[in-house]
Amino acid sequence: MTGATRTSVQTTIAAFLLCCAATPSIAAEQAVNNQDIAKYLTEAKDLAAGKRWDAAWNALEKAGRVAEASPYDKYKVDEYKGYVLTQQHNDAEAAAIFEQLAKSESASAEQRIEYLKRASQLYLRAKQYDKSTRTAEAALASQPNDSALLDLAGQSRYFAKDYRGAAARISQLVAVTERKGGHPPETSLQALLSAYYELKDRQQIANTWQTLLRHYPKPEYWRNVLQLQTAQRHSKQVNYYYLALKFDVGMLSEPADYETLAMGAIDLGMPEDGVRVLESGLNKGVLAGAQEPRFRRMLAHAQAETAKSSDDVKNLAAQAERASSGQPNVDIGRMYLSQRLYDRAIAALRKGIEKGALANSDQTRIDLGVAYLKSGETKQARDTFATVKTDSEWRGLAELWSVRANEAAAR
Repeated sequence: MTGATRTSVQTTIAAFLLCCAATPSIAAEQAVNNQDIAKYLTEAKDLAAGKRWDAAWNALEKAGRVAEASPYDKYKVDEYKGYVLTQQHNDAEAAAIFEQLAKSESASAEQRIEYLKRASQLYLRAKQYDKSTRTAEAALASQPNDSALLDLAGQSRYFAKDYRGAAARISQLVAVTERKGGHPPETSLQALLSAYYELKDRQQIANTWQTLLRHYPKPEYWRNVLQLQTAQRHSKQVNYYYLALKFDVGMLSEPADYETLAMGAIDLGMPEDGVRVLESGLNKGVLAGAQEPRFRRMLAHAQAETAKSSDDVKNLAAQAERASSGQPNVDIGRMYLSQRLYDRAIAALRKGIEKGALANSDQTRIDLGVAYLKSGETKQARDTFATVKTDSEWRGLAELWSVRANEAAAR
């Protein structure tokens, strides 16, 4: 995993560094007073326009040898040299020039930051990671929340194998980006994940997988997050709900999990879900082989239970009217949810929450959030999942269902 991550990070850096090819912002020959230097700069610009980089460099060398050049004249010549060297992919030499330009009194405060940023990018491309770190950190001293600089500092520290330093800078990048409502670069999150693997920090590995999933919900990230979550100790009810989430994501794979989920659905008064789970497992061939006849008997049992569910709803509705507790309403809501009668499910679950005295209020909030999600009300779903208490064992599930709601909203 770590090697693949490094390859992905390097590929993205190559694209990220294309910004270094930008030409100087002011026409160099128009910005100097010395006529000879202006002539050579004009010549260099014309040659560069034709991609004759060696000839352009020779013209710049002549400009650099002109006597009585002012500091500003030398500054403009060096700026154009940095551009030509970048085009020639002489990254380390170009980086050194930009680092020097950042110290020039002719550069404004903003330009100094830009030169340091460009130097860091080029040093990184030249695999001079310590120098890339140095220039990025120098710029961060003036711009501590600059996302590009935080990314550069994190990437350069990562490649220098300063994993703790890389994790600190990339974590800062994630926090800054999320505060602005944006998405941290996926490659930066992959580098963060790899750094935590190197540091053997299990908790942060799990957290970073979830961050990747939250911003870039892909099957690979779902698989790893669900694997880590289901490996933890949970109550029987929470384990069942994780299986339901895995089924919803399309990642239920073990026959025993299909059986547990199907029978659990029947026990909760949701036999229609049990039927869907078993039919899915049989159709995919997961429940094939010597045990298939047993699973087909189980399916027949679930189908028989669905025939009773209409009468069960009527009986529970009568109880719910008389009950001071909201639990009968919740039980009815789950039945409706299984029957995919989402509007009815939402109404019953909300009424149950309002009346209170529930067996498990956070479990009910998960059910209500799922009902909203399945009905297409993704914002209401996210808002409901957010009401699950932060110290509840159901909180992790709520956060993952919120990712499902984000996926649905994006579609």
